[in-house]
Parts: sequence; structure tokens; C-alpha cells
Amino acid sequence: GPFLWGAVALARSLNQFTAHRIVLLTNHKVFPGGEPLKERFAKLGVEVRKLQQLDLPSHTGLAQRAQVGFWKLQAWNLTDLERAVWLDVDSLVYRNIDWILDEREGMWAARDDWGCVGDVSKVHTSILALQPSSSDFQGLLVLAAEQPSLTVHEVIALYFAQRRVPIHLLSDLEAGFGRCLGSDVPSPYISPDGDKTNGLWSFPAFIHKSGGYASPEDGVNDNLCFSMHLNTQSYSLGDTGTAINVCQFHPVGEHWRGLFCEATSEKFLRLTSPEIGGFCNDHCYFWGEGEGCTQVHRVEATPDFASYSVLLACQRSEDNKLIVPCRMT
Repeated sequence: GPFLWGAVALARSLNQFTAHRIVLLTNHKVFPGGEPLKERFAKLGVEVRKLQQLDLPSHTGLAQRAQVGFWKLQAWNLTDLERAVWLDVDSLVYRNIDWILDEREGMWAARDDWGCVGDVSKVHTSILALQPSSSDFQGLLVLAAEQPSLTVHEVIALYFAQRRVPIHLLSDLEAGFGRCLGSDVPSPYISPDGDKTNGLWSFPAFIHKSGGYASPEDGVNDNLCFSMHLNTQSYSLGDTGTAINVCQFHPVGEHWRGLFCEATSEKFLRLTSPEIGGFCNDHCYFWGEGEGCTQVHRVEATPDFASYSVLLACQRSEDNKLIVPCRMT
């Protein structure tokens, strides 16, 4: 599934940088093509461990994605490890993050800043430095069962707040949502006279979800580019019959693709399938054509000018809401 493919690219991004062990918790034993998971992930320096399904009766009314989100609590059961950093697999590590374990003590998490406001004080556990403990695991399960209206992030934050164990928050330069790339995050790179350097110089080290037009509950259109599904990345403007691949316009969409395709190649995992073949075929990805390509439309390198002009002509109010609807299909 999508979580497994996300783990492939994330593992490749991690083993470029880290000096620490990489452990994958999963309930899969084989890849969709039947290849043995444990053996193949070892080629990326990844140790595979079994992830148990957590059954919380009070959560039966929650969406499947929300229920699965609580499975991360099993990170506290990794008691053979002195410390660990949990990473959601729908993420990308863009720079070395070993400093979380090597230089910082205590618990650290991302900020829950879906609105890209900046410097918010709410915990988001897409990345979380923790100290495994069986008693904390059991305590978290009890609290989650007692408070089914809370998200997994809120359960973790409340549990440790009740025990007066602080969860420190990473800066927006260290961890952030993909939908917030390009936000006004202060960059460490400034000119000799102290002026801001123009351009994108403040990418976070850890990027959760590539972003998209959807809410976090969508599960597809909130994470378009950390995925190999070309048809969801295809975006048509007007009735021209052609489309653009929006991930070619994303600052790290092609980077994720490169990591994924290298990881699945003969050099590492040696995975083959028509879907992987099409996604990793340059002619299919950049043109929308070729053997094994499943894209519905031919891919253009730039939007049709007439359709794009309609977008440019859209009028917006001061709060950035559309006054004149844009014609998009």
C-alpha cells in the first residue's frame, strides 16, 4: 500500500545521512509483487520488525486512517533501544537529523501547523524523539481508550503533560508540512550585511506530506508528490485533453521520485511492477507516454497558455478567497 511505498523512499533518504540504526515497524511480510520484505529492506540497511494491530474498542467509530495512526504508540515498546525517533512514512528527510539523538535530550516533536502560521505551540508526532518504556506504552493505551475523541498527537501530548514530562518543539526550519514550503521561515543564510537572501533557503530537514489542495483527512490529495500514483498527480486545466504533472512543479516532488526509484532499482530492493516501471520511466513521467505508462493524459511541460491565462485573470479578495471562479477540471 501507500505506506509501504512511502517507507521505501524514506528509508533511502535516511540511509544517505544517518549513522544510527533504521528500524521499520510494519505488518507486511512481502511487497505487493511477493518479494520478501525483510530480506530486501536489509539492502537499504533497514531492520524490519513486526507491527501489531492495536484494537481499541472505543475507537471502532473512527476512520481507518485515524485508527492506524494509534499504532505508532508501539514505538514505546522498542525497549531494547535507549532512545528512538519515530518518523511517519508519508514524509521525507531532506537533511541529516542525527542531531536529535546526538545533541538533544528529552522528547522532541514537530509543530502542528497545518495552517502554515509559523511557530505554533501544538504537538504533532509525525516526527517524535522518545525514550521507549513499556509502562508508558500501557499508559498511553489506557488514555487513548478513555479519550476516543483525541487524536494520537493529543493523546501523547496530554499523557506526558500529566506526568510533567515536556515535549520540546522543533523549529519550523527543522520540521514542517510540505504544504508550508515557501512560507516565511527565517533562513540561516543571510548576506554579509544582514539582509535576507532571496529564494528558497529555509527548507525543513523533515518534511511531512508533500501537500496538495486537500485536508489532512483526505489521505491522497494532501500528499500528492510523496507517492508514485501518476494519475492523481495529473492535473488538467480546461478542456484541452492534456495535463500537467503537478509534482514537476513541486520543489521536492522529483527528489522523492529519485529516492524511490533508486531504492527500488537493482542496486537495492530489486522490485519490479508495471506501476513502478511507469513511474520510474522518464518518458512516462515527463511525457505521459511510453510502454507501461498508465497516465490518462499526455503530460505537458507547462500549462496550456489559454487555460493558464484564465487562472491569471481570477480576481481575489484581500483574504485570498476567489471572487471570480477559476475554470479548472
